[in-house]
Amino acid sequence: MLCEPLSNVLRTTKVHLTRLKELGLLTVRDLLYFFPRALEVRIPRSRFADLELGEKNTIKGTLLHFAKEKTKYGKVLGKGILVLEDESELEVVWFTMPYALRNVELPRAVYLVGKVVRNYGVVQITNPEVHFHTSVHLGGITPIYPESPPLTTKWFRDKIFPLLHFCDEFTDPLPEAIIEAEALMPKKLAMKQIHYPESMEDWGAAKRRLGFEEIMGIQLRVMQAKILREKIRQNPYPIP
Repeated sequence: MLCEPLSNVLRTTKVHLTRLKELGLLTVRDLLYFFPRALEVRIPRSRFADLELGEKNTIKGTLLHFAKEKTKYGKVLGKGILVLEDESELEVVWFTMPYALRNVELPRAVYLVGKVVRNYGVVQITNPEVHFHTSVHLGGITPIYPESPPLTTKWFRDKIFPLLHFCDEFTDPLPEAIIEAEALMPKKLAMKQIHYPESMEDWGAAKRRLGFEEIMGIQLRVMQAKILREKIRQNPYPIP
């Protein structure tokens, strides 16, 4: 399955598949080797005192109200009120209408992911993602992927997570003796932990393992090229 074309395993649009092809991501193996550039801790907060002003927060609360408002410049904003566990309120502002809130009955328990700011004395969460339950996007450590529109981090999370069981098909190119001597993570586990680690330490161990493999591969290719050059330079007709 690692060689299976992505067009056969992903439910997505032709536009997304075209962009994947442009990036050289054609098979399941290619996509699993598309590693996140960073991690983000998304532990839901439900009390006002726990929020970090000026930072991105994951907030659990009840969306009490949502409506469209038009600015004096004719731009349409979405505004809502989020009530937290301690009954404090946050103003929610969307610069574009969130698709997830279409035809949703309020009040509704939600998870919002966005930057919390103070704007003219009002504490707001601006342009947040909307989720209705914990998923690959919430609840702990989540990967942040290099984006290439229309391929977003959210899209990569949604598509890569269901493919992680294919990591069991990877063969380990490193000898067992080297793995033990260098205290390296097994290849199959490293491929899973690089995308969805259980801790920051596991992510570091996965990067170390995959980085070691890459550097060792480069060294072997350099040695092979050197041996080949020396073989070519040898005189096939030596004179005694």
